[in-house]
Amino acid sequence: MILRFLDFERDHRQEKLNGEKLVYCKGFHIAQMYLYFLGKKFILDGSEKITVFVKYKKEDEEKYVNFDYFGVSWYYLENEEIDAYLNAKSNEEADLILCGYLRNTLLDIARKNECSREIIDKINYAYDMVVKNNFTLSYEISKLSKTNRTLGYRALVFRNMNRDIGEVWSVKVIDKKNNDKVVYEEYLNKPPSYIYGSYCYRSSRWEDNCFVLFNDEKKVQTSLKF
Repeated sequence: MILRFLDFERDHRQEKLNGEKLVYCKGFHIAQMYLYFLGKKFILDGSEKITVFVKYKKEDEEKYVNFDYFGVSWYYLENEEIDAYLNAKSNEEADLILCGYLRNTLLDIARKNECSREIIDKINYAYDMVVKNNFTLSYEISKLSKTNRTLGYRALVFRNMNRDIGEVWSVKVIDKKNNDKVVYEEYLNKPPSYIYGSYCYRSSRWEDNCFVLFNDEKKVQTSLKF
């Protein structure tokens, strides 16, 4: 299977009791950026989803488990790695730590599955790009951007990721008759948000003076009127 989901998990109940922000949320933008730079058809161990557990494993638990039937894999960090993350002195340091752990996890899985040099290079490239972009990414979803020739407007759809917002999608409407002047801009989901927007917004079209986005079932997700 193509790798489609990456996430970090700890103990949700314990995190909430301690008043901590979930590691799932802290690492969400990192995991999503990593997936983006790995590419759309990246295959590692055949899993569709890989979860990195930032919690102390029991003695009888394996460090890496591939549930082939379900298409998921679990990977447990070492105790000292968890300690280093929990003792991070800033959000920036925590980002670097989690990003490094993600690279090491994927590289270890690649070695265990005797993956090619090309796969290893892609993993290292993804790490480099996430860090180079300072853990922030915004890009246009060209298949969803549409022009209304009657109004002379073009709606541009963007996917945005960083530590503060998680993953939030947005629409920017420009006036093609007025030197691409921005006439409207809005987040489609309220930040911070931790959704897989790629599975929420799958198609779009103009309906008279409304720009409408649809999900997988062709149900309206968002309708913006102009």
